[in-house]
Amino acid sequence: MDHDPIRALGEPGRLVITGGPGTGKTTLAVQLLLELLAGRGSDEPVPVMLSLAGWDTTCHRRLDEWLAAQLTTTYPTLRAAEYGGDAAPRALAEQGHILPVLDGPDELPAPARAQVIRALNDCLTQRDQLILTSRTTEFAAAVTSAGDVVTGAAVIAPVALTPPVAAAYLG
Repeated sequence: MDHDPIRALGEPGRLVITGGPGTGKTTLAVQLLLELLAGRGSDEPVPVMLSLAGWDTTCHRRLDEWLAAQLTTTYPTLRAAEYGGDAAPRALAEQGHILPVLDGPDELPAPARAQVIRALNDCLTQRDQLILTSRTTEFAAAVTSAGDVVTGAAVIAPVALTPPVAAAYLG
């Protein structure tokens, strides 16, 4: 894999992984996250996987606001006094030090999925990267309802391996 597989997609480094239930979207995202961590330079954002099921765009209109809240909750050590309390998660999110790997917008109610697409497009800057996984049908419906795609994102769908292909690989 390239040193930076997300940037290999071109600018701005956004990827949407779609597929049906059980097709390996989340597994692919985790493998990509691990690969990104393994080849990460000190000046590159840290990939962090988060479930989108908790993003309420009425409470956190911007992705960086929601990311900061998630970092604060999920990684309480970041709130330590020596890191500046709640300022550290906020700074990490606002200054682009996090590469969000966002799993499961399909777990949100249908109207919220479109709101997430709109919120992403409203707040992402040219430098912002992200990885998003979603079931194909739900993602297509969200994009249709939002009237927009995730700007600048490549969309891929993993192909299911047949048993003979898997056996040949493992054999």
